[in-house]
Amino acid sequence: MKVLIRIANRLFLILDGTAPNIDDSNTKKIIFESFRDDWKKDYLKSGNVVANQTLTQIISYMSLCKAVSDSKLDNKKRNSTNRLRGGGDNNGSNNKKKKQNCPIHTRSNHT
Repeated sequence: MKVLIRIANRLFLILDGTAPNIDDSNTKKIIFESFRDDWKKDYLKSGNVVANQTLTQIISYMSLCKAVSDSKLDNKKRNSTNRLRGGGDNNGSNNKKKKQNCPIHTRSNHT
């Protein structure tokens, strides 16, 4: 993203002859807006203000959000894979059928 902003600034200079329009403050805003909406809401709810933090702080916060999101996704995939393989449900119980005696031959041990 930062590379794209540097390119845009060079294009302003080459095409327009003006000074770059995307300064550090605007760079932070652009990068912040590139993240998922729920992460941005969490960031703002936590009392953070984009203008008061460095770009590194913003990216660190969003990296933490991504790690949490990835962890939740991995757990969800793991649980669904276990269910497909017959690994039981989420409460640890076993879904195997219990042996039942033959209803016709009550004195026999076969099922």
